Amino acid sequence: MTKMKDSETRLLLGDSESLDLTEPTNSPGTIPSYNATDKVSDILSNDGLINNKKCLSSDIEVTHFQRQVDMPSEKGGLLSCCKIGKEKVKKTILDDVSGIAKAGSLLVIMGASGSGKTTLLNCLTRRNLRLLEVEGTILVNGINIGENISGISGYIQQDDLFIGTLSVREHLWFNAVLRLKDISDVDREGRIEQVLVELLTKPSILFCDEPTSGLDSYTARNVVQSLKNLAEKGHTIICTIHQPSSEVFAMFDELLVMAEGRVAYLGSNKDALKFFSGLGLHCPPNYNPADFLINTLAVVPGHEKKSKETIKLVCNCFQESSYARRVQYLMEEQTSHKDDKFVLEMDDVINGDKGKQDYAASWWVQMKMCFWRCLTNLRRNRKVFPAKFLQLLLTGLLLGSLYWQQPYTVTGSANMNGALFMLMVQGSFNLAYSVVMIPFTIFSVFVYIACSYWMIGLYPAADAFFIAAAALIILCSTAVAYGHFAASLFRDAQLALLMLPFLLGTTLLFSGYLLKEGSASKLFKPIEWISSYRYAYEILFVNQWENVRYIACDYVTTSDSVSQSFNMTTASGILKPDDMCYTTGRALIRSYGYKIGDVNNCFIVLIALLVIVEALGYFALRLKTYRAK
Repeated sequence: MTKMKDSETRLLLGDSESLDLTEPTNSPGTIPSYNATDKVSDILSNDGLINNKKCLSSDIEVTHFQRQVDMPSEKGGLLSCCKIGKEKVKKTILDDVSGIAKAGSLLVIMGASGSGKTTLLNCLTRRNLRLLEVEGTILVNGINIGENISGISGYIQQDDLFIGTLSVREHLWFNAVLRLKDISDVDREGRIEQVLVELLTKPSILFCDEPTSGLDSYTARNVVQSLKNLAEKGHTIICTIHQPSSEVFAMFDELLVMAEGRVAYLGSNKDALKFFSGLGLHCPPNYNPADFLINTLAVVPGHEKKSKETIKLVCNCFQESSYARRVQYLMEEQTSHKDDKFVLEMDDVINGDKGKQDYAASWWVQMKMCFWRCLTNLRRNRKVFPAKFLQLLLTGLLLGSLYWQQPYTVTGSANMNGALFMLMVQGSFNLAYSVVMIPFTIFSVFVYIACSYWMIGLYPAADAFFIAAAALIILCSTAVAYGHFAASLFRDAQLALLMLPFLLGTTLLFSGYLLKEGSASKLFKPIEWISSYRYAYEILFVNQWENVRYIACDYVTTSDSVSQSFNMTTASGILKPDDMCYTTGRALIRSYGYKIGDVNNCFIVLIALLVIVEALGYFALRLKTYRAK
């Protein structure tokens, strides 16, 4: 009996001929039973090799294929978590996975949660492998392709990356335009249809991770039927499906069952239950075969030891079965036959003629298409922008009503400074949570400040109003840039939304209103330097008080007791209430540590921060994209 070597693991994809993988039985119409005392060789004594059939189409081989990850060691007792550089152990996620998929057939990978289905797809497509050790070689028709597999295959992941407001036709048109080189508009329109056909007919190998996730049984059946139709046209389709209905399960051509990172079964879908019945694991009548397979190979809480023994037994029996020997035979058969035409095509992919450049269109075309997509999404998402606009409008009216027509007195100036702070904070925080285009941002800020600026009674000059509006627009754009940066930095959108207030709130503390400039510890100086709120508030503050010639001192009162309560003792004697009042706007500016001529410098720094934060978001996105490959 031939046994597969533990050190050799291969996965072949693509075979133009259908092979009979039916498990031989002891006698016609009977299935061998299994007892724990029986030897595997006795159970599967009638195993034999398949007929010599030649594979004609593209194949993918994966040799010495394993995946490991470093895990913290459980040794060290209660205080081991406090050790620096503690010992790590390697956990095997995929263990000697072997298999074959044939062109013209639909191969489905099944298994319980954590069995390694998605991990296997990631390894085959060379994605999401950061910080993991992967052993194995990917061969396509005997050619070592490695990470270049993306040039001839497609990967449909679980996460939905489409914009819901765009139609399927528009999504295809968007991708088609990006794949066209920099040609004239007339030629481009003429070739879009050609590219659309190519998008629908390529790639020849398609990986799908949970394509039926979240769908009802009817829609799931339609999706699987579409994949099956593609397979019948010569494509190689490999997908993971967690728990299909019995009707969907019957549509599979080939089935790969995973358990604890190992192969528990690979062969014809119709013969899966026969194999498990031969091991004494019978599917009840009128029971969903998919549920039976998953429940059989699942690690049941409270019965982990027994479950893992069952998984180990099934996987070991499969390695000794005719199914494993047939896979081994097909791998050797495929490796010995190479398609010369395919060799030339693979040379183009490996040498970079194909697959390396994600988009053939120029940067300007990409920019124009992204602008069209954002504008279309904003125009069709009719609830978001009106709601955000109404929120800003009501916030501006509320702020203006709260600080209605403040007088130019000491008390009024303090209220105005608070109003300037709230004017700055509310606008930036509201706009930071919705990424809108620049024209709409400018329009929203103008409506917001127009409602509150004159109601509060801020300095009544047109140039002062537009300077304040410009500062708020740049500040809001910077807040949006922080949103871009957080979204690019974190893979989880919820985590990005959680961290965004932290990023904005930390810099808000050093705006100069809650904490006077220079009063914080030197340790926090860098945060003060990069706080966009600091520079925006200084612009608003200086812009408001620079031209105010007189501020009335409303602390003075005829009551001696009240007057005495304002007296302060200094080194030179008693400080009178009149000495505490700033009679001019420039004196008030100097009391905050600001300078009249720093407005232009603050604008320059504010714009520089906007550019820097946007650049950081861009590079974070590029880094995340690079790591995802």
